[in-house]
Amino acid sequence: MKKKIETLPNLKKGSCTYHIAMALLNGRRLSQLEVDKLLETKGIYRTDMGRKKRKALEWLREHDLQVSYLVGPKNERRYWVSAPYSVLQEIKGKLKGATK
Repeated sequence: MKKKIETLPNLKKGSCTYHIAMALLNGRRLSQLEVDKLLETKGIYRTDMGRKKRKALEWLREHDLQVSYLVGPKNERRYWVSAPYSVLQEIKGKLKGATK
């Protein structure tokens, strides 16, 4: 069974996770910078490659956040995250209860 979104860290107004959740609710795909920020909340930084990044992407997928990527110039991968409607509803509920 999939884990629930409640395990997302600090959904406080102004936190990067909050901004990412808002971006998902507004139907936007997340930019590379926003994905990096979400990974940073899990302690994975852009300079870390390989196993740590894979673990981070697995974590995102476990929470029903769909991770996709395009191969950009110089073969770099550009990630974005999107979420299914049920997860968006769950995030919306969490945002209503988010602390100021």
